[in-house]
Amino acid sequence: MNRTDFELSTRERLKKFLDERNVNYTDFLERTNLSNAFLRIESNSITSNNLSIILKSYPEINSEWLLTGQGRMVKPQFEFSMMKIMKRGKETKAEMSLEQIISIQEELAKHLYLTIFDQNEQLQKKDAIIIELERQNDKGY
Repeated sequence: MNRTDFELSTRERLKKFLDERNVNYTDFLERTNLSNAFLRIESNSITSNNLSIILKSYPEINSEWLLTGQGRMVKPQFEFSMMKIMKRGKETKAEMSLEQIISIQEELAKHLYLTIFDQNEQLQKKDAIIIELERQNDKGY
């Protein structure tokens, strides 16, 4: 039976975070500069000093969730979304933060706006040419 995040210890929630992010213990220890002993400690709690180090190393972790199991695991500004992208003609999935996705969408929107603006200018020029040709045709040229 799966336990809720609220029922897990702080250490178990940390492990859950690492598992869901596919972070292995070696990478975790390198990023946090914690010793191997940190992983061997049997206690379910984590010292405030180590918590501070972990939260600085992984700013995306919601501290309320880590400490109590309440709320979301990851702060909203760091939530990740899978986005399909084309890379060298092959469809690939990329994990990006919402901020990255918004930035890409803003760039695409600017590009589309400029494309539409350019096409509108071209249409106006063509309309002017058509009007001039019709005017010349009416005069019998």
